[in-house]
Amino acid sequence: MKHCGLVTAWLAYEEFIISEPIPGDLLEFSRNLYQHWAVYVGGGEVIHFSGEPQNKKNAKICRDKLSEVAGKSQLRINNEFDKKHRPHSEDEIVRRAESQIGEMLGNYNVISDNCECFAKWCRNGMYLSEQKNASHLDYAINAVGVATCK
Repeated sequence: MKHCGLVTAWLAYEEFIISEPIPGDLLEFSRNLYQHWAVYVGGGEVIHFSGEPQNKKNAKICRDKLSEVAGKSQLRINNEFDKKHRPHSEDEIVRRAESQIGEMLGNYNVISDNCECFAKWCRNGMYLSEQKNASHLDYAINAVGVATCK
């Protein structure tokens, strides 16, 4: 069964994969204090800015198996930004993501240069993150020592 709507429910990987993400969908992974984002590119793979807080010094754009990125996190499809900004076509979203593989996009920063910024740039052409508005962000910054989207 294909998903419908802009945002699906939070699910464990085994339940989520049944929702059949579509290439170009943005996937959001719950990591407790923050969310990790990736672009689904088909074949059970995602492209994402790999600089999560614990790995920010080696941050780069990677293509990985969805199951590996999900790990034990809950995840969902989150294309809600489409309400504000028209998405590119599925092919263009995947092309944009693939064009950045291997790139190191500066210093990973929870507020201004992060995985959500990259994913939204691929899908909607806007390099920004709404995680900066999260009430728990100050705690996360202090907890992991994160610094500043392009």
